[in-house]
Amino acid sequence: MATVKSVKSAIKSSEYVIKSIKYILSPETKSGNEKCVQSSFLNCCNNSIDSLVTQFDVTRFAYGKSDKILAHHYVQSFSPNEKITPELAHKIGEELAECVAPGFQVIVATHVDRDHIHNHFLINSVSLETGSKWLGNQATLKNMRAESDRLCRQYGLSVIDETTGLRGIDQATQKLAEQGKSWKVELCHALDEAKILCYSKEAFVNFMKCKGFEVIRYTNRHITFQKVGEQKKIRSDTLAKQFGDYYTKENLERMMGYYSLPKPLPPREQPLPQKPFISEFEKYEKVYIKKNPPLVKSDEVAGLQQRIR
Repeated sequence: MATVKSVKSAIKSSEYVIKSIKYILSPETKSGNEKCVQSSFLNCCNNSIDSLVTQFDVTRFAYGKSDKILAHHYVQSFSPNEKITPELAHKIGEELAECVAPGFQVIVATHVDRDHIHNHFLINSVSLETGSKWLGNQATLKNMRAESDRLCRQYGLSVIDETTGLRGIDQATQKLAEQGKSWKVELCHALDEAKILCYSKEAFVNFMKCKGFEVIRYTNRHITFQKVGEQKKIRSDTLAKQFGDYYTKENLERMMGYYSLPKPLPPREQPLPQKPFISEFEKYEKVYIKKNPPLVKSDEVAGLQQRIR
């Protein structure tokens, strides 16, 4: 599956445009690790960073729209568990840019410096063809996500399906995953190994312990995991909603070869007969009459009742 989000900081200065282009096109990180492995340029030429900045500037000046926001920055991130190559990720990124930003100057760069592959999109704020401004609002973002899902389906990748309850990765997990610090992603990797190496419940529990995860509860319906040193716990069904049905208890057990159908629930016992309902007022009336008996005789009461009738 892939998520699409916008970089919150608005690009309102030429210095920020230069810095953004340098960042997304840099082939290495500051520590020397590989970062940008492939880049493409829509409606502009990659002669140099200065040339790209100039091309963006010329378009905005030509239409008299060189103020306020100068460019927009988006990121399309693929799940760490998605089986995708950088080449396919870049191809999907190119097609996404062509689909959602026709006529705009767009730089597409594919990065591999995290534990998940992701595409950066830097879009000039003014269309080269029409001079219209790019609308960086929620409707645009929603459209980009819909097109991203369509392309993922087209290339056989998973998508976030709201009708099935699959929520995808939350923002906190996504941010930690980008930094290589997400314990949920670590858990998924450990479970991927367990599905291949383990063949019994006991072996599975011991294997997860070796990987730094305690199995807190193992019931007929759920498995609850906790990473050593972490306070939070997570159940297998919750993990499956975020990362896919591969991680449900049933699918994990099926892959390890010891799944068995759950035992049927015992028949319900017949409910005990209920006592006749007595209102609070009736209870109060009985107690009151007991404490305050009427002063008249019983025959007088009977005569009074007869007269009332």
